[in-house]
Amino acid sequence: MFNGLFIKSITASGPNVETSTVSLKNGLNIISGPSNTGKTGIVRCILYVLNKHWKTDGEKYFPFAEKYGYKEVSVEFVNDDGYALFTRGIDDKNVNIKSNIPGIKNGFIGISSKKENLNDIILKLIGINERHQVPKNTKYATQSLTWNGVSSLWYLDEESITQSNPIMLPGQVIQRTAFLSSLLFMITGKEIDIPEGIKDPKISKAKKDAVKSQLKLQLQEIGEKTKELSEALISSPINSIEDKFNNLLEEIKEVEKAVSNQISEIKEVQSNITEINQKVIDATVYISRYDDLKTQYIADIKRLSFIVDGEKAVNSIPENKECPFCHHEITSIEGHSHIDAANAELGRILEQLDGLKKSTDNVTDKRKKLLRQLEYLKEKRDSLNDILRRELKPKLENLTNLKKDYQGYISLKSQLDVYRQMSSDWTNRIIEIEKDSKKIHQYHPKEHFPDNFANDISSYARDILTRCNYGNLNSVIFNLDTFEIEINGNEKSEVNGKGYRSFLNTVVNLSFRRYMALKSVYKTGTVIIDTPFLGLDQGEENNTPDGLKNGLIQYLNNSQNEGQVILIENSDAMPSIDNFKQDNINFIKFTKNKDKGRYGFLLNVPK
Repeated sequence: MFNGLFIKSITASGPNVETSTVSLKNGLNIISGPSNTGKTGIVRCILYVLNKHWKTDGEKYFPFAEKYGYKEVSVEFVNDDGYALFTRGIDDKNVNIKSNIPGIKNGFIGISSKKENLNDIILKLIGINERHQVPKNTKYATQSLTWNGVSSLWYLDEESITQSNPIMLPGQVIQRTAFLSSLLFMITGKEIDIPEGIKDPKISKAKKDAVKSQLKLQLQEIGEKTKELSEALISSPINSIEDKFNNLLEEIKEVEKAVSNQISEIKEVQSNITEINQKVIDATVYISRYDDLKTQYIADIKRLSFIVDGEKAVNSIPENKECPFCHHEITSIEGHSHIDAANAELGRILEQLDGLKKSTDNVTDKRKKLLRQLEYLKEKRDSLNDILRRELKPKLENLTNLKKDYQGYISLKSQLDVYRQMSSDWTNRIIEIEKDSKKIHQYHPKEHFPDNFANDISSYARDILTRCNYGNLNSVIFNLDTFEIEINGNEKSEVNGKGYRSFLNTVVNLSFRRYMALKSVYKTGTVIIDTPFLGLDQGEENNTPDGLKNGLIQYLNNSQNEGQVILIENSDAMPSIDNFKQDNINFIKFTKNKDKGRYGFLLNVPK
């Protein structure tokens, strides 16, 4: 966002004269000197290149008499993006522009061209890149936004600075609405919304008629639907729907809970069945293993019995005492008997076989019990499933279907309520359209200013007056209706003479300067104040001219961050510049003395 613009230099030139220039800074510039030294001529150079008149007949005269030989003037403007040099010759209808700012066309620009013109370029310098319309009267008639249309923001001229009327408003009442609208646009960055009926009455009427016709058609359609829904509700067997529906929901909730509990119990029984099934399987495995072990034990018993019987049979055979071949005596060798060991082993196996039988009997009994328990659980599971299938689920299904019927009834009733509400809304809309067609819209710009606008201007004005050493200051109010400040409850014109009016008008302008610098979307950046001390030569109670003058210069010196000020004043009305730090102020002093300092703005005068 641009911070406005400021003027860097003003130049007057001609073919046979010495070029005259003054350089300015972005801050406080004071141009002083005796009368007829070209101070006002500097201001007129600025006005001339901006195509703003300074005479009451409205003509844009060249700033200098032809006899001085000056033929054109140049003003260099600067913003955040660069510079723009405006040059205009005597009676030229074009301004020659040289600029390095993007979007600014170089070359000759028409003052009032229908295409891009001088006003478009000036507004681009403060960031307004498109043309805008502002209302100029209560009927919303519009005119173009122009830089000169807000001139009271950037130029306080010598002719009007002492006026008793509000200094910020144009002298002609017919121009005030346009100024206030332009000021609003500068502050907000938005155009005023013009009511459609005002902008284009024929199109607006056609649109309203079309809307009414459509609404009436919709009312007819909705009337038929309302009739159908009403008949459907009348024929429905459901009455006292709210209570019944609530009871139904409670019953469904209870049945759903019963179904859930039933399923949970079935799951628990099934879990027990699975567990017992596993135990039965384990018991069967154990019994099978016991049978295998019993078979092994029996085989071992038969083997041991065979050994014992075999040894007994061998022992019953008579022993030979003599060799049948050599008839010598055979010595008997005592053999080892297996009977005792076999009997011992047989006893141990018989004991294990007895233990195995007991274990087998025990597991078999447990298995029988498990089978009986398993049968019971299966019967219970089947019973629970039967109850769930035959009783609970059908009941829940019936209740759910009934719920759907109730919901259908409620839906019909809701649709009927919606249609009735829509019918009422559309009827009211038709009435509003008819009322609006008869309503007279008037535009009052002061109704559109920001809520705190008046308070902010009041606060700024009080602060400036305080810092300017204005005595006996109790209250400062900016009256939005009159667009003027009231000090201690008094209007400016009631108690102040010409000199104090010029001072107070300057304070009001500077209050707007601060507001634009701090709160507006588009900022002017510079203000030209011509003779703010005009007539301020006699003191009033608690206020001396020198005190107010010194205070105003000191305030402007301390508020240079709010933009450029070009202050024009007669040297005999200026306070001593020795009272201020001249390093911060650009003093331009004309002496009207050929032998001392600069005589005046035009270097060829009085040569």
